[in-house]
Amino acid sequence: MSTIKTDTYNTFTYKKDRQRAISFPVGGLGSGSIGIAGNGCLIDWQVYNRPAMGTRNGYSHFAVKAQAGDELLDARVLVSDLAKPYLGQVDERTMLGMPHFQELVFEGKYPMAELSFLDERFPGRVTVRYYNPFIPLNDRDSSIPALFADILVENTTDRPITYTTAGIITNPCQSSFTRNRFREGNGIRGIHFTTEEIDKGDVSYSDFTLAADSEAACQEYWFRGNWRDHVETYWREFASAKTLLKRPY
Repeated sequence: MSTIKTDTYNTFTYKKDRQRAISFPVGGLGSGSIGIAGNGCLIDWQVYNRPAMGTRNGYSHFAVKAQAGDELLDARVLVSDLAKPYLGQVDERTMLGMPHFQELVFEGKYPMAELSFLDERFPGRVTVRYYNPFIPLNDRDSSIPALFADILVENTTDRPITYTTAGIITNPCQSSFTRNRFREGNGIRGIHFTTEEIDKGDVSYSDFTLAADSEAACQEYWFRGNWRDHVETYWREFASAKTLLKRPY
């Protein structure tokens, strides 16, 4: 297994059992936050104008795949194993039924959490840095309601590898009137999640965006089917050497 050197006496570095109760809040000051769990799951979605500890948002997660030419080498969700006794975390929306990393090292120093994923089966070293829009002496910009994530992948092999990352968000609106739309401009591409037929002044109105500063391929909707067809179709499409196709409804 690959290893990452860490300071044994660093009280901000968490491994294995020390990760069981972590929820690192990421978001603007006073404008809501999303928690980063000790195993990398996105938890505690406190973006609904009220306290919401313990909430989750569908199948929301990040993932990574490695390919050499047209050959897929590996694909994994960017989470690690759940720690026993699970603390109520086991449900169908953790994505842990999909291939994931064996373990990680969690370093939490506000305003940044750095997660180093470890798994000898993945051809590369993956690090995710989550951070707040925190700027000392600038309360306005520090209050931007945003979570930032940098996904860094280092090729640890002697062959050329192309790495692709994915960000998946379920429309967090708690209404049945939702719409997902592709948007791009000023070098930013992403999906705009909105609430339809609800006034913007209503407390239940929702406006959320997942965006990347790269030439990202954007899929507005997952496949609509029965049972687990939606998540299985998504993973089958992502865990291939192909690019995700647009799927409007």
